Amino acid sequence: MSDNSDIEKFGSGNKLERALTNHTVDYDLYVAQSNPSGIQLTDGHQLRQALDSRHVTMIAIGGALGTGLLIGTGSALRTAGPGAILVAYSVIGFCVFMVMSGLGEVATFVPLNGFANYCQRYVDDALGFACGYVYLFKYLILPANQLVAGSLTVQYWVSKEKLNPGVWITIFLVVILLVNLLGVRFFGEIEFWLSSLKVLTCLGLIILLWTIALGGGPTHDRIGFRFWKDPGAFLEYVDASKNLEIGGHKGRFVAFVSVLVTAVFAYLGTELVGITFSETRNPRRSIPKAIKLTFYRIVVFYILSIFWLGMCVSPKDPLLLSASGNTASASPFVIAIKNAKINGLDHVINACILLFVLSAANSDMYVCSRTIYSLAVAGYAPKFFTKTNKLGVPYYGILLSFLFTLLAYMTVSSGAAEVFTYFVNVVSLTGLIAWSCILVIHIRFMAACKAQGIDRKKDLAYRSPFQPYGSYAALFICVLVIFIKNFTVFLGSSFTYKNFITGYIVLPVFLIMYFGYKIWFKTSIIKASEADLQTYRDVVDAEFEQYEAEDAERKALREAEGKKFDKEWIYDKSRKIKCEGGFPCAKCIHSDKDCIISPKDVTLNPLDYKQQYNIIKGYNCKLERIIQFLFPDVSLEYLRNNIDEFEKQVCINKSKLPQVSTPITPENMAVDNTTKTSVKSETLKNFNQVFVSTTDQSFIEFIQQSSQEIIPTELSKTTFSYNNKEFVRANLLSLVKDAVAILPQDDKIRKLVRIYLNICETNYFYVHHNNFYKIVEEILIKRQEQDLEFFIRDWQNLVLLLGMMAISSGFEYMDDNQPIPNFVMDTSPGLIYYYAALPFTGFLIDQKSIESIQGLLIFGVFMTTNKLENFQMFDGGYLFMNLALEIAIANKLYLKEPYRSYSVEEQEVFKRLWWSCYTMERRFGINLGKSEIISPDDITVDMPIQVPELNNNLGYSNYLSLRSIIELNYIFRDIAELYLVPRSNRKSKEAKISIDPKIIRKLVEDAEECKINFPEYAQVDKLDPNSQLYRGNIHLNLTYYLAKIYIGKPFLLYKVDNFKRLAEQSDYESAFVDHLSSICIDAAFCTIELLSELDKYNKLGLFSCTDINVCNVSIFTILVFLKIDRSETTLLFLRKGLKILKTMSNGCSSAKSSLQKLKKLDILVSDFTEEIPPENMNTLFSVETASKSFPTDEDDKLLQFEGVKDVDILGLFEGIDDFLGQVDNDIYQHLQL
Repeated sequence: MSDNSDIEKFGSGNKLERALTNHTVDYDLYVAQSNPSGIQLTDGHQLRQALDSRHVTMIAIGGALGTGLLIGTGSALRTAGPGAILVAYSVIGFCVFMVMSGLGEVATFVPLNGFANYCQRYVDDALGFACGYVYLFKYLILPANQLVAGSLTVQYWVSKEKLNPGVWITIFLVVILLVNLLGVRFFGEIEFWLSSLKVLTCLGLIILLWTIALGGGPTHDRIGFRFWKDPGAFLEYVDASKNLEIGGHKGRFVAFVSVLVTAVFAYLGTELVGITFSETRNPRRSIPKAIKLTFYRIVVFYILSIFWLGMCVSPKDPLLLSASGNTASASPFVIAIKNAKINGLDHVINACILLFVLSAANSDMYVCSRTIYSLAVAGYAPKFFTKTNKLGVPYYGILLSFLFTLLAYMTVSSGAAEVFTYFVNVVSLTGLIAWSCILVIHIRFMAACKAQGIDRKKDLAYRSPFQPYGSYAALFICVLVIFIKNFTVFLGSSFTYKNFITGYIVLPVFLIMYFGYKIWFKTSIIKASEADLQTYRDVVDAEFEQYEAEDAERKALREAEGKKFDKEWIYDKSRKIKCEGGFPCAKCIHSDKDCIISPKDVTLNPLDYKQQYNIIKGYNCKLERIIQFLFPDVSLEYLRNNIDEFEKQVCINKSKLPQVSTPITPENMAVDNTTKTSVKSETLKNFNQVFVSTTDQSFIEFIQQSSQEIIPTELSKTTFSYNNKEFVRANLLSLVKDAVAILPQDDKIRKLVRIYLNICETNYFYVHHNNFYKIVEEILIKRQEQDLEFFIRDWQNLVLLLGMMAISSGFEYMDDNQPIPNFVMDTSPGLIYYYAALPFTGFLIDQKSIESIQGLLIFGVFMTTNKLENFQMFDGGYLFMNLALEIAIANKLYLKEPYRSYSVEEQEVFKRLWWSCYTMERRFGINLGKSEIISPDDITVDMPIQVPELNNNLGYSNYLSLRSIIELNYIFRDIAELYLVPRSNRKSKEAKISIDPKIIRKLVEDAEECKINFPEYAQVDKLDPNSQLYRGNIHLNLTYYLAKIYIGKPFLLYKVDNFKRLAEQSDYESAFVDHLSSICIDAAFCTIELLSELDKYNKLGLFSCTDINVCNVSIFTILVFLKIDRSETTLLFLRKGLKILKTMSNGCSSAKSSLQKLKKLDILVSDFTEEIPPENMNTLFSVETASKSFPTDEDDKLLQFEGVKDVDILGLFEGIDDFLGQVDNDIYQHLQL
């Protein structure tokens, strides 16, 4: 676990990202957390994932279509001719496609917000800083430029003498500001339709030019390739402003290079769709689709347009030579239409140009706000730029863009307009620099994949074509164009220094920012082998699977309803319910997104129909499907005709409704894992509900149901001990007073509640309803009013609040101004809330007790297996488990007696509940050193019986030898207490241990007895290797042998350090050490054999951490043994172990980290082999000749072991958590019974 010092040491950059674990719960997939400033992006700092595939696709197709194509192509045609511009636009089109496909490959792997974050992750922090700010500068200026272009376009109809252009600028500015403030969903819809209009306009123009070129216009003049011959496809360079003409091949080359630069500006902005990837639903589907359509856009809208345009308009056309400005009169498309004698279309084209310009301004403001947001997330800009409103809009970024957009008013004055022109000229180079950075990112990403063993063909959702040569070629062209961008200033006799400075100044600024950041912060280029390819990858994979499942469900629904279309932009509105806002939907986690959820995703117990109906309705399910889930016998026709009446009856009186008459039989009492429902039993007399296959109904949900008033009888004041503390079990009034008294300040409570709702995603639905914040506020008001009657009446909500605060305290930061999480050892902040809630357990002993135990265990598992490894979370999770055990004990579930009045099936449910509860509490209690609250001798209830129908289902049929697992836990605890010397008592790196042989002897006997008590199915050789039980039972045996290794390991180490002295004597000490060493090495051999069995049946690495760890421990033990025994047997098992470890290292990504361990082990093998004396080593000690029994009790004496190294003592704990962590997983499956 990384403590505070570790995090401070890592500082910013990718290293901190690796120091923080891959915690799914508090990770916002679309916020890069590569440095400390990104860690605190909680509610109010996150973007919304609200763009559908149709939005991204259409933005990718039409987002960059604009004046660069409709107007800019005219100057290019005039300068170089139709053949030259066709080649130039094709070359730059190739570069653009390489840029977009490279960006798509990187973004589908792990989508992040902004290009700076990709630079920071795969290349260099300094490049992220420089690229981010250069790109930001571009989009600070462009919105103003587009608004100016819009005002000029309107002058085609209304001259500036009649109406000041500032009026149009103001109108356009208000429109784009409102669009960007209304959320990304609204922005996406606007851009979707504007891009659709762009596409239709361009397609219409292409078809029209095609018709004109082939003689289909009013003049019926078949133009063909007339203008390719006269004046020619490639023209010589002419610059009338400088009276400069360059003839021959040289002139044609100069003209081609000049339009190469012009072509770049027509494509600029194509990459802006990459900014939307972070707010896109299912990026691994949407991004590849958008990238592939980019290719078709380039071919159709640019190459075909240029081709037909070169056929229809002569480069020497007088209208083209005199064209200027941003209106339709400057468009070569309009010139072609006029020459074909087609009237009226110029106004249509001008209107389209106006919409193109406004769309560009809208998109530019969006990109500007998201770029500054991503820079703030990455730590390059002030943190307040990450603040968002409830729609996920970074409003400070919008404000910044708005302020720079005011520069558009400079064009109203002639002098200021000239200055503004300089700004625009400066901006034009930034796009090329951004393209170059994207290509560098992709090149470094490919290198990292190759260095870290990731196969681009198999492991990536999208792979860029023509690689790696395509990206290198495109990068070369981009860099070349950067340097030749303003080369025309050097031609002729006159040199315009203003154009030179404004044309190239961005390049030195970029280099200064890059090298300045690198020198100041001492950053370095990330090596390919060290680039972070793993962080958040598992989160992206999991989310992709979720999206795919949702899409498959929607498709299945449409097929069932006989609908042929399954496109996201052609959907049945009635099948989707928009969330009402406020709280995110429990399925899609976003409050402004259309969603659909299947009733199978919401597992409920048949408690009360009204309660069920209201809960499931809160999940935004389609109403008909809710009712069908609750009442499967009710027909859809009846529902559609009587839906209002039916809903009224559900919420008033369930007796009036059609009932499902399913006979109760022992067979249908079994768990149905497909539907996750169960049948209610008439024999459950004292409980209102049957246990479902999952434990979704929790303690938290129970105490939330304040509508059922539970006012228990007053208890006599008694005390009970818990965690070495005394508690008073008093009456309800006393408990409420104590609980209210420890509540912190109002702001602190609100903060902890927000933390809980944002972090505990897996348990979100327990408190997910729109009234919850109102409940909290009501509690705060009643606390000030000292209204104890309110708390007595609704004490469940008070306990709910205490439980939530206890959980979220583990995630609270040390200080609002410090980004480092509070990973302190002190657990008191959260424990105080648990201690306040704990005495309420006396009031939970009623028909809801079983439900409460299940919920407490769920929260306990969540908190104790949390990847943040926070001690407070871990300790708090144990308290939940302990609380569950107290309720179970209070209900006497550990005795046979309570079960006499129930059926066999019901007794099995209770038994499973008890043993799950007891085993989980013991597992973590032993790990934390907590004392038990009930003796094993007091437990008289039998283990659950096996269910014949589930014999091959791990976790259902065999209860995993729970008693054996508990005994192994005790053995591990005793080993730790025996060998682990407290750190405070260590005066050197070596420790002296005094051992009573009786204790060792008992440990060995306990381990053997545990093995003997393994049930029949735990004998590995009696199982089918293909059964689900096989892997779990091998795991149980591996845990047993691990215990034996740890029992004998210190003696083996002692034997190695003192083997000469011990070999020369045959006294008690030598015999005792020989025997324990034999036990240790024999167990290590057995673990290697078991792992070999797993490898034989291709089951090795299914639990990679477990298998890797036991292999490492065993190999280390064998290596130590090699110092005193170089027999063929020992070397054989060493080679087997190394082969297994190598296999796992190559076999799965989670095992890659063991490669370094493997290299170290190889070195150890060489070192140990060199140290072993060659003579007589095989006869000094071997397993076969070792003593098979301990010396007699009469010889027992206290043994003193010196020289056992500290690291070896701590090695006792290597892997215990990994092994027992898998047991936790198996027990969690068992909980589902």
